[in-house]
Amino acid sequence: MNAKAAYAMRTCVFLWSALLIAGCTWPFPSLHPSDSFDANRQSVVVGHLIIDWRSVQFQEAVDRYGKMTLSVIHEPSGAEHSIVCEDKGLDSRFFALLPPGKYRLVKWMKGKYFRNMYGSFEVGRGKISDIGTLKWFRGAFDRMHGSLFIDDRQEEEARHFKARFPKIAQGLDKSIVHLD
Repeated sequence: MNAKAAYAMRTCVFLWSALLIAGCTWPFPSLHPSDSFDANRQSVVVGHLIIDWRSVQFQEAVDRYGKMTLSVIHEPSGAEHSIVCEDKGLDSRFFALLPPGKYRLVKWMKGKYFRNMYGSFEVGRGKISDIGTLKWFRGAFDRMHGSLFIDDRQEEEARHFKARFPKIAQGLDKSIVHLD
């Protein structure tokens, strides 16, 4: 093995070790319109995230930071995972395949901006669960942590889900996030 290959191998091993030590996990896979849903083996969580920081210029700048994510902890296993939204915008939905069980919310992130969260939701085996529409408003005096509101818009989300996933006949169950 030449020196370049050995250096590349050491770097790879170091990076993987750092990820494992840091406790990082891969995001839950997203459900795509072409996917089928096996209710005997899978569960799906559906949600809608909206950031409204009251400044169009600021929102357009933050829009470049990529997709919004929710960090959650699967309580039965203790594993921390990320749920990633579909779009890069400040108004986006997610459709994540995940193991059934209770989940604790940890953090809502958009690029370098984040909001720690303290709440929970539950997903039943073989269910498609709507956790609600979460809205993050900027706080007074440009405080980024601001206010968090949760709306129950299940009828609207069910129509959107049916239009996006016409192959899936199963309806959405309500599992609205409960804030601590």
